[in-house]
Amino acid sequence: MNIILFAGQGAQYAGMGKDIFDKYPEAAAVMKTGSEILGYDLEKVCFDESFTELSRTVYAQPAIMA
Repeated sequence: MNIILFAGQGAQYAGMGKDIFDKYPEAAAVMKTGSEILGYDLEKVCFDESFTELSRTVYAQPAIMA
């Protein structure tokens, strides 16, 4: 069993988890499912450095979980 653990809110940053997303198709699937449920592009929230609202709870909590 593999476990991936991210720190809590306030520790998020653009690009967090990108290496895992790129390496494991399961991680990409989780991100896609999260985007469908949330109604916004979770991949953009997590990986796009021009997205400036990652500190808002509405984006930070799902990003940390994904």
